[in-house]
Amino acid sequence: METGTFRLTRSSGFNEALTVNYTVATGVGQATNGTDYTPALTGTVSFSVDRATVDIAIAPVDDSEIEGSETVTLTLVDGNNYDLGSSTTAAIVVEDNDVAITRIRDIQGTSHLSPLVGQTVTTTGIVTAKRSNGFYIQDAAPDANNATSEGIFVFTSSAPTVAVGDDVQVGGTVAEFRSGGANSTNLTVTQLTSPLISRLSSGNALPTATILGTGGRAIPNTVIEDDASGSVETTGTFDPANDGIDFYESLEGMLVQVNNATAVSPTSDFGEIWVLADNGAGATGVNSRGGITISQGDFNPERIQIDDTLISAEPTVNVGDKLGTVVGVIDYSFGNFELLNTTPLTATAGGLQREVTDLVGNSDQLTVATFNVENLDPSDGATKFNALAAAIVNNLKSPDIITVEEIQDNNGAVNDSIVDASVTFQTLINAIAAQGGPTYEFRQINPVDDRDGGEPGGNIRVGFLFNSSRVSFVDRPGGTSTSDTTVVNASGTPELSASPGRIDPTNSAFNSSRKPLVGEFVFNGQTVFVIGNHFNSKGGDQPLFGVSQPPLLSSEVQREQQATIVRDFVQNLLAVNPNANVVVAGDLNDFQFSDPVNILEGAGLTTLIEKLPYEEQYTYNFEGNAQALDHIMVSDNLVSQFAGFDVVHINSEFADQISDHDPSIARFNLPLPTISITASGNPAEAESIPGTFTLSRGTSTSGDLVVNFAVNGSASFGSDYSITGADFTNGTATILNGQSSVTVTLLPIDDAIAEPVETIQLTLTASSKYKLGNNAIANLAIADNDFNPINGTNKPDNITGTDANDRVKSGNGDDVVNGGVGDDAIEGENGDDTLKGGVGRDTLNGGRGNDLLIGGADQDILIGGQGSDVFRFESVADLGDTISDFSVNSDRIDVSQLLSSVNYGGCNPFADNYLNYKQLDGGKTIVLFDRDGGENSFEFESLATLEGVTDINKNGFII
Repeated sequence: METGTFRLTRSSGFNEALTVNYTVATGVGQATNGTDYTPALTGTVSFSVDRATVDIAIAPVDDSEIEGSETVTLTLVDGNNYDLGSSTTAAIVVEDNDVAITRIRDIQGTSHLSPLVGQTVTTTGIVTAKRSNGFYIQDAAPDANNATSEGIFVFTSSAPTVAVGDDVQVGGTVAEFRSGGANSTNLTVTQLTSPLISRLSSGNALPTATILGTGGRAIPNTVIEDDASGSVETTGTFDPANDGIDFYESLEGMLVQVNNATAVSPTSDFGEIWVLADNGAGATGVNSRGGITISQGDFNPERIQIDDTLISAEPTVNVGDKLGTVVGVIDYSFGNFELLNTTPLTATAGGLQREVTDLVGNSDQLTVATFNVENLDPSDGATKFNALAAAIVNNLKSPDIITVEEIQDNNGAVNDSIVDASVTFQTLINAIAAQGGPTYEFRQINPVDDRDGGEPGGNIRVGFLFNSSRVSFVDRPGGTSTSDTTVVNASGTPELSASPGRIDPTNSAFNSSRKPLVGEFVFNGQTVFVIGNHFNSKGGDQPLFGVSQPPLLSSEVQREQQATIVRDFVQNLLAVNPNANVVVAGDLNDFQFSDPVNILEGAGLTTLIEKLPYEEQYTYNFEGNAQALDHIMVSDNLVSQFAGFDVVHINSEFADQISDHDPSIARFNLPLPTISITASGNPAEAESIPGTFTLSRGTSTSGDLVVNFAVNGSASFGSDYSITGADFTNGTATILNGQSSVTVTLLPIDDAIAEPVETIQLTLTASSKYKLGNNAIANLAIADNDFNPINGTNKPDNITGTDANDRVKSGNGDDVVNGGVGDDAIEGENGDDTLKGGVGRDTLNGGRGNDLLIGGADQDILIGGQGSDVFRFESVADLGDTISDFSVNSDRIDVSQLLSSVNYGGCNPFADNYLNYKQLDGGKTIVLFDRDGGENSFEFESLATLEGVTDINKNGFII
């Protein structure tokens, strides 16, 4: 501090000494002698002999009181031995070197913008960290208000000269720096610019770092911002206890500490690592592999970005690796708050392994995968191709169909007119085969040069790989880079106008974006439509921790348009056949709960990743957030055949990646249809009564299915019967698309020839298009309506019928007639006859005499005629006959052999519940028989119906 001087001058009397009197002013604005300056002023000053001038010097006192500038005013007083000149008063201003200190917390304030922006302030703090263009200071005496930060960045524009641990006083202008410019979506960083820096002391202990998490400040774990509308800097409530964006703002510039930090991202190309504190305790969405997964409404504000701005060369980590205790200052850059660690990091491996799927196809199961191979072209070299091939073979287990995204043309990013990618595809196919995988085939359509976005010159596109030994591709010509593929209704079966084909490729929704590729595949005779997609990226969306809250998702508009076009295409397929197998797969660049995916679901599609626990729903890692961008969506018919879905985590969690996306795979039960055959009806020549064979297929009803069969049996096609619904010449019947069965109708031909019952046997034969069920053989028998006449003599005859339908008249005499096989009509006429119907629906008429009638197997009509007749039942096969003229007084029902056939040894079958009878309406009596006396599962069955009988009793039976 400089001294001040009052100089008094006399104009004469130099030969004498002279004393002059003066006064010093006091009061407001006047400095106080002895307090503000020294020495003490006495009120007099003396000129020595020969001196023309004399000085009164004052020295300011450097105190710590802030008092502003003050004045020392000296006024000369007139005396007896001198006269005063024209200038009798003089003043010296004493400048105060003490300034007002503004605490850092008051500069930061309780908001995203400082309340002191543009003002010049002076503050103090301990230097906690340095960077190339400034340093961070923090108040060593914080208050208890968590809403205000105690740290701030001092912008020096060049390398600072202070040292960590210095206690400094800094004067400067409060500014809010927004990286990227005034129109950027970034938040601002409060800082002091044009600083004047004074070092007050050195070697001080640093302020205690604020612990984030357990033992310190709880980190919001769900909400980033929930009350702002527009700019978070000007709207909403500053709520650091609830809102993640406010929480980190309240720590801006401060020294913080994260304990037990666990990586939830691999180290990025920019040296960034996102972590969770306390090994993830208190975090939501932590998945089984150590990452943290987003969900609707929760984008994980508890993630903390560690950046290598202050300490270069962060360690290379994978998700789940441990970083121990991390200390650093909180800053903001590129849309994120970041912890700039002040000491080197040491990582301990968490042991994360790349996954291997257990979803493998077999003869009945189809596997479909999607894989973004990240700008693949031949210039990537053998290393990348071999790594991708190994992943497809070893980790994905060689899926039957793969939709691949980001296949580049044959010379990659060389921006010329080349658009063909056959070399890229074939190089990958060869590498897969060399790894022991199948020799895939590919289908794709070259894009128009530089129209599909991605790396300039690369011409990325979607393509299909498929294992032709497992699935076949239906090639339909006509697909070009600009032609629109449509759905064709081919007699109830959906087909593509071109396969492969692009969907609406000239629509503006696909400007600078990949066009959907659709193709028809066939597996086990079933058509599967696959639509491969790569929607426009999320580039241009506002950051989660940006100034606009909620963030504006500008890129989503185009994806919504793209999703609408694909949805409409799927609906066109399902309009033709609601049971069509449709797969929509690929990199949709949006989440399972996003509007574009919801639009696709509007076609009746199911998003398969949602079948996993929500923590496991991710294919990508962006800034530490595990999230799903890649999807496989399927129609209802495939949902009903769903046999597993898996995201195979081999990339997104690892620093060493062959792509930035994880592939996904789904499996479906699409077995060959199982064919079975049944027969129904009782075909007969009489009135051409038909019979039917029904050939049925299980599972899918997609597509026409030709079933082969062989014809056997005694009946002859063309002479004994005709057929509708099948080609008997070639032995085929066709089950039409959408139908589960075909009916083959057998029409008997009335040929006026008496012949035995004739059979037709259909035996299904094998085919590569289906499997045979347990019921592969069915039989029908044609009943003949023609009779073979047989006449007896007037003597006792022993007559045996043919296997045809016989009409027997035994004549006079005591005859024995056995009708044999066939529906016979036997008349005993005169005599005591024994009539046996045999097998078939027979009519027996005893005629005159005491006759024995045995209907035999099947349901027969028995007429005793005149005389005392006996109706015998010999086995349970004889049940169900009708006796039309039973006489209670003279006829008997013989059940002795029937009872013996079921091992009855009692003497009263009525009491033992083997026999019973009861009257029916209409003057009938039904005789009932229970073959086990009610002991087990059998119940009473009809033995015979007695027409016109109402009064039978036990005496009418022969036991």
